[in-house]
Amino acid sequence: MVRLVTKTVAVLLLSLTFLICKHLALADTYTNTFTNTSGKQWIAWHVECTNVDSVNYSTANVYNTSAPSSKWKIYFFEQGSNFYQRKGFLAYPADGSGTEIDPGETLSITFTFTPTSGMTPSFTQYPIEWPLDGDIVVVTPENMESVGWSIVTNGGAKAGIVPYGPGVWEANRALVAEEYNIHLGRGSYYAELDYSGGPGSAETPATAWLGLDTFNGQPLAGVPLKRIKTMKYFCFQSKIPTRTTHPSYWDSWNAWWIYPRQPICLELTAESPDGSQRLQFWFRPWNTSKVSGDNSGRQNRRWLWYDCINGTPQIQVTRRWYVYRGLAEDGVTSLDQVFDSWSDLVAVYGDWKLVATSNDPWPIGYKSAGWDETTNPPGSPTCTATGKCLNFVVGARKGQTHIYGPDNDYQLNVVNWAGYYWGLRGNLDFFTLGIDRNGDGDDTDPGERITYDFEPSPRDLPLRKVALNQEATYDRIMGTYVKQGSHEWRRVDPVLNYYPTMIFGKVTKINNVCFELDDGSNIPMKTRVYLIRNLYNYYDAASGYTFPATGQYWCVWGWLEKPRFFPDVEKPLCLWTSIFNCKRIK
Repeated sequence: MVRLVTKTVAVLLLSLTFLICKHLALADTYTNTFTNTSGKQWIAWHVECTNVDSVNYSTANVYNTSAPSSKWKIYFFEQGSNFYQRKGFLAYPADGSGTEIDPGETLSITFTFTPTSGMTPSFTQYPIEWPLDGDIVVVTPENMESVGWSIVTNGGAKAGIVPYGPGVWEANRALVAEEYNIHLGRGSYYAELDYSGGPGSAETPATAWLGLDTFNGQPLAGVPLKRIKTMKYFCFQSKIPTRTTHPSYWDSWNAWWIYPRQPICLELTAESPDGSQRLQFWFRPWNTSKVSGDNSGRQNRRWLWYDCINGTPQIQVTRRWYVYRGLAEDGVTSLDQVFDSWSDLVAVYGDWKLVATSNDPWPIGYKSAGWDETTNPPGSPTCTATGKCLNFVVGARKGQTHIYGPDNDYQLNVVNWAGYYWGLRGNLDFFTLGIDRNGDGDDTDPGERITYDFEPSPRDLPLRKVALNQEATYDRIMGTYVKQGSHEWRRVDPVLNYYPTMIFGKVTKINNVCFELDDGSNIPMKTRVYLIRNLYNYYDAASGYTFPATGQYWCVWGWLEKPRFFPDVEKPLCLWTSIFNCKRIK
């Protein structure tokens, strides 16, 4: 399937024409023209080609027809495993400006691709409201408590509002939402999990919580679920693999590298109208068939917008909500509930109200990251680590337990919950919350909708690139604690991956997922540069060359580390990055 997505701010008066025609016998050519007949609009094109043999990127051009000399750049992306491959591009202005277009302005796009033999692609257009709206509230480490936010971690997790993370080194355009070309600022909320918990371990797995309990200066407690009209946010999930089924698959990540099953997700805690019952409602967007999600990585390495109420037009992304309710009296049958949409949930629980903040630990209160009496700390399924009613949560609260009953025909099945999130690294930003305060059925009145922009502390200086030769990366001095601004992080072995590391060298080897650089340090294992996509048939429209090639010299920077999921296996250093952080120097 081929999908062209046009994004705009509000309901538009569009003059939209699709010209679809066959180009030769082997390729299809698609042209789309958009004319702005309303006020100034924000717009971006997102073209996806699913299950195609190749995409001829060289023919993908976007022009501003009102000023023909102004050509837009093309950003390419590729995601998924061998089984879920998708290729495409996003158009944005060549001068780096926002994608605002004036009344009467016309833009057009043309691209050519070769479909899989015997396949007839379809062409679909989704008009979507621009997601940044309402009052903008900037949340920083200094003011977050005063505007209702708090961050709590457990079991070795790390989290903070910072100017780094995979959204900086791994994204093709750092801190820019690729779907909508919206600049997310200088930083974002970042969470990182370790490998604690799981089968055979008594450890409680790592979790990270970002909680909110006020809205526009008023408590969220007591707000009926049916009054919540808008919940949407941007999230970036790293595509740095977290596991593989065997060390021998190290060079074949396309099919065998494993990723977390869900991104950072929104969770609400509410009570029945009479206060006698308490439940949590979890947004779980990934995978249409399994509530637990999937670990294929198809949605990773992209700043995606998740609309928890209206849904998002992405492959295998839903607007599903899940309710954990434990087991029936027989000790086998799961009482869990799954709702395909927020409206379905509200039809059952609409009168339930968000709970008040609890400042006391379990069992006196409900402030705990724990799941039951066996976890550290002890807790219950309706506890939250922040004690607040609205949380962005990532991680498993117990290593093994019965959960996600719908995935197992509502029968008892103890799963490795910790394994669903091991090694996760992700960023989150621009959360929009809308509440119908006056009861008129919408959240469009002044003060009823807020977008929270997470930005780092002024003490967090801009990231500086640290240039190292490969011999220095193995020096013990690189294995110390790193402190940046207000944040102190764990020891990283052998390098400090919160500063982007720059390396130089000659390309000595290429395989389908990486290339190796030799800087003359005479290190037996050369540093591998991973762009987390297939290197072959790569075309960079900005420079016009195909890269890389053995014998060339390159300068690259990004996230340098040893793979975390096989710590006892001797493997080379890996530098995870994107094409935008690579430069050929000879």
